[in-house]
Amino acid sequence: PQDQYRNPYFIERGNFLYDLHKNLHHGRATARNQVQAIYGLGGIGKTQMAVEYAYRYFYDNPIYQWVFWVKADTALN
Repeated sequence: PQDQYRNPYFIERGNFLYDLHKNLHHGRATARNQVQAIYGLGGIGKTQMAVEYAYRYFYDNPIYQWVFWVKADTALN
């Protein structure tokens, strides 16, 4: 099921998801290469924010056709 990874205990911090969505769209069609980065200290909920954004704007209110997850860890030598 599509909700298996959604966090039922998610608590939004302010209007972060709305502001992220507004920044991505600016009242116009989204470019195919539109990018936003969520950054900050480890453990503050960046991944949970991204997951909730994907659910809200891909499943709940579909405006995107695809969701891609890109792993961006630091390479260890």
